[in-house]
Amino acid sequence: MLITTADEIRNYIPISVSATIDKVLPFIDVAENKYLKEILGLDFITDLNVYNVQSAQEEPLMDKVLGMCKRAICYLAYFEGFELLNIKITDAGFHRVEYDADKSLFGYQERNIKDYFATTGYNALEDILEYMEANVDESVFSKWADSDEYQEQRQYFIKSSKEFTKIYKPLKGSRLVYLNILSSLKLAEDFNIKPVLGTELFDTMKELVLDGDIDETENSDYKKLLPYINNALAYFTIAKAAGTLGANFTDKGLFFTSFLASGYKDKDERSDGEKTKAIVNSATETAIKYTEALQTYLDDNIDNLPEYADFIGDDDTTFNPSFDNTDRKIIIT
Repeated sequence: MLITTADEIRNYIPISVSATIDKVLPFIDVAENKYLKEILGLDFITDLNVYNVQSAQEEPLMDKVLGMCKRAICYLAYFEGFELLNIKITDAGFHRVEYDADKSLFGYQERNIKDYFATTGYNALEDILEYMEANVDESVFSKWADSDEYQEQRQYFIKSSKEFTKIYKPLKGSRLVYLNILSSLKLAEDFNIKPVLGTELFDTMKELVLDGDIDETENSDYKKLLPYINNALAYFTIAKAAGTLGANFTDKGLFFTSFLASGYKDKDERSDGEKTKAIVNSATETAIKYTEALQTYLDDNIDNLPEYADFIGDDDTTFNPSFDNTDRKIIIT
């Protein structure tokens, strides 16, 4: 584990001088496995643990990431163990810990503190991802760069939270939220974009984007097409993600929803059906308008896009994205 002493915790959280590591240690293990391994991959976390205890040579980049990881672990460990750290478990059952000299917190104080632990921990994860993305070509980060956790986000037309935020501002550049909506991004590519482009043009565009050849001069016609694709893709993704995750899908914590027994927000802060429906409807309407623009661009530039010309053939039916176009098999979902 990256955190093994109470003094390391004190570097980030002002715990008392009498506090020991023993009680919080299980939650440190949970935080490292549940959060850091989920975003950085097992191989890199293993390297980081080895560096933490065995390295005799200083590596500034690893030192920086190690410090950020320890910060995240500390806050997320206390978030994960918040309830259990306040109780005592005996053969007689569960008991609340109380001392004569110390009074228990009020309920609102407990909620605020738990929320602070979660928010600070999630922000630390954002900082880790931002720093490592900026230095992804460094050899010390090669295992992360080669990991499934990193490669997964690089296989789409929109390859980063930064690119996504340029189209959909409410994402606010959050890398955790971007990772959370990747499954929706894949669905939007497969079921909303690919049927419009046709398989051949879709595959050509994907290859050019992933290989970095989209910027080559000879590919200028394809490069001009990419923004039309991404505009529609982003809003279809938001519509699907909001429908799945609810109106508060931009909460960083939702990245880990499938791993949490329950959220840390109060019930009245949770998303409601009407708000979710409004987001889905708005995003879908915008996506349809962008799809119309994409269709117009394709039709106007068919002579420069041979893959699309082959896909359309003699079919010159005007595309209406509000319904299933049988000829082109376009389904708005």
